[in-house]
Amino acid sequence: MKPELFVYTRIPNDSFCPPEYGNSIHLAVSVQGGTTVPLNQNEGILYAEAEISRENQIIGKSLAQPAIVLLKDGSEAEYAIVAKRINHDGTEEVRAASERLLWLTKDFISFEKCGLVDVTQHPRLRVIPMEDLCPDKEEECPYPFPDVSSCSRIEIETGLYETMMHYYLPMQDKHTGCLHEWPADSFPLASGFADPVIFLWEDRYYYIATNDNTGDIGFLVREADRVEDLFLPDTPRHLILDKNVEKGLIQTFWAPEFHVIGGRVYLLFAVSGHTFDPQCHMMRLKEHGSILCADDWEDPVRVRKKDGTFLGGKGITLDMTHFSNAGNSYLVWSYREHCMSEGDTGSMLYIASTDPEQPWRLTSDPVLLSRPLYGWENVAGTINNEGPYPLVTDNRIYLTYSGGSACNWTYAIGLLSIGRDEDPLDAPRWKKSPYPVLSTADLDGIYGPGHNSFFQDKNGDTYIAYHGEGTAYDSPRSTMLHRIYFRENGEPVFRIRQN
Repeated sequence: MKPELFVYTRIPNDSFCPPEYGNSIHLAVSVQGGTTVPLNQNEGILYAEAEISRENQIIGKSLAQPAIVLLKDGSEAEYAIVAKRINHDGTEEVRAASERLLWLTKDFISFEKCGLVDVTQHPRLRVIPMEDLCPDKEEECPYPFPDVSSCSRIEIETGLYETMMHYYLPMQDKHTGCLHEWPADSFPLASGFADPVIFLWEDRYYYIATNDNTGDIGFLVREADRVEDLFLPDTPRHLILDKNVEKGLIQTFWAPEFHVIGGRVYLLFAVSGHTFDPQCHMMRLKEHGSILCADDWEDPVRVRKKDGTFLGGKGITLDMTHFSNAGNSYLVWSYREHCMSEGDTGSMLYIASTDPEQPWRLTSDPVLLSRPLYGWENVAGTINNEGPYPLVTDNRIYLTYSGGSACNWTYAIGLLSIGRDEDPLDAPRWKKSPYPVLSTADLDGIYGPGHNSFFQDKNGDTYIAYHGEGTAYDSPRSTMLHRIYFRENGEPVFRIRQN
């Protein structure tokens, strides 16, 4: 017998499956007589995309009644996944009975998102019986797990089954002994330190993070010859920027990042004055200065648009990061209007080019890259796309970011990517993963991994640093890291299971 593929939604619950998670497309596979295996840690893989209101607010959407069919009109097997779109609260939309969300795929790894279509009019679906695409009622679910709300299944070839198992199950750790692999029982490496960054400069490692232990006031830096030594209890902590009322540096000292721009070391961060209004700033290390010495840093400056006005306008800006490609320099940051109040737009990712000689001033208009349109990004009332950080490989630029609530288990890491031969300011060229690449489901005893960064050690191995929590709610945001690996095509893999 051929393997079977199950496409299903889950029954929401009060623990780790809110409606925004359960009402999404999940995949599982089984072989006749064998165990059925949920893919992607039994987490959603495809989500309904939210709508944007006239007031620029996000109207969340979910899905129900998924169905899968094989399309036989091409030389290569292709599948269609369809689902009814519903409101975020689970209520029905007022739509034609034949309207469905549609995805096309050949491998269940890459999906063509087609949006809402009328299945009776779509050229590839109108030959499929309506009862296969839009069942009038739920049939008895064939899936053996008790938390499934609706399900559809289809036979697949063995090669496709093996491809999906290889892709969606966590990769085994290939520990080479180059650096301590930080098992889960090492968590936390630094309690109360969020948004961590490890920076290798002149053969020394530096660690900086948002300091929740001081109410997010001031930036402390640690230095060591080895990454492990950054987290020893007796490693000195050097204050390089503190509260300064005269300079307007008063609160929300957030998300500090070291970057080399135009050959100089910069610290990028957000800070507010007397009122809550975090805005992106940066400061430059003086020539031949020490990263650990506050006096060796120039005064912070606020980032400006290309016309000279401050970045921000009607909203807040934060979590700025930087990357270079093909001789050009770019900044990416998070922007939000009416934060946590009436008219909240949710946080959005923007990108612009900048002059590496004056990186605090943009050289292009800001371009919208991403909004939290998927259920996993828009959950727990936080509506987040924030904390971007680049990973530039030989062929692609990967940009991680975080969605969900920054202070509980729903926080998770998403992924955008674009080819290095493409223009990063051409937003439609960026590919966005429909599901998080690292979440609570992927880790043992660590909840809400997010706001990450990357670094390479002295051996050239790549690591991800992030903050997580020790319980699902109300724990200190604390630093953790682990090594990442790459698939044959160069794609990074964040879900690693240790031997």
